[in-house]
Amino acid sequence: MSTIKDVARESGLSVGTVSRVLNGRGYLSQEAKDRVQAAMHRLGYEPNALARSLSKSTSRIVAIIMPMLDNPFFSELLMALTGELSQRGYQSLLFVCDSPEGNVSLFIRECMRNRVAGIILCSGALTSADLGELAIPVVTLERGSLKNASRIKCDNRLGGRLAAEHLIARGCVRLLALSAPQGRPMPGDERLEAFIETCRQAGVECIGEVLEPGLFHSQDYTASLEEVLSRHKDRDGLFCTSDILALQAMGVACKLARRIPEDLKVVGFDGTKLARTLRPSLTTVAQPTGQMARLAVESVIEAAKPSSVRVDMTVEVRLVEGDSTMASV
Repeated sequence: MSTIKDVARESGLSVGTVSRVLNGRGYLSQEAKDRVQAAMHRLGYEPNALARSLSKSTSRIVAIIMPMLDNPFFSELLMALTGELSQRGYQSLLFVCDSPEGNVSLFIRECMRNRVAGIILCSGALTSADLGELAIPVVTLERGSLKNASRIKCDNRLGGRLAAEHLIARGCVRLLALSAPQGRPMPGDERLEAFIETCRQAGVECIGEVLEPGLFHSQDYTASLEEVLSRHKDRDGLFCTSDILALQAMGVACKLARRIPEDLKVVGFDGTKLARTLRPSLTTVAQPTGQMARLAVESVIEAAKPSSVRVDMTVEVRLVEGDSTMASV
């Protein structure tokens, strides 16, 4: 039995273009339409009726796919997303990846069964190929880009630069930058690269490391942090590419008799409420969670319209000072 990928190959067009022809979404030339129809005829391809109906008979449900919610940033982002959707009369269908790979087939099946109006993707578990035959509007949020999907992301490189400049301004001369293992290109990569690059340009010594994998379900990197911080006892400034990593690092540093901020100044990335409430409070690069959620919801609703175009937006971040980088008296 032929698939939409076979039609794309036969017509010489992308899967996304074929999908838009089948569902009548977006501007398409008559030539593209004719090529798709001719390829379908040659292959005897019959479009999946349920998949096609998604664009014509959708519900007011938007699917949200998240990584594990142990990370407070994603918990706060989820609250913002559901609030924005509710204000616009939409319900949320939450799907949580309970492993690094996620259960892709189950997620796609649930989206089809619920005839979702769109997907907001906050996890790296899905690929363009996974979503190719669904013909559902997709917006990625603080994740890598997907073919034919809109994307909302924060300026991760700016955040890495702000963190480096702040620690240098606080007098740090031996810096350490840590990131959790990603498995695929992710925001933490850009943050780490920009931090190291800024240190190099300023002539400040910096060591960058990616930690050994922790326990995925709890994002517990304590053991790896103990090894790294014990090995780098001379460091006076630390940047972690997420708040949850920075907070764990602060706990480990205290166990190793490193005083914060006197012996080690620490900067995280996310701007979570937890970073502000713990003591010492964490200096962090804050992502505008509310703005990102609003843009994602507006984009996924707009993407369902026939005249919609793909958008790629980057929002600014800002450094929020806490006790963890307080200047020494």
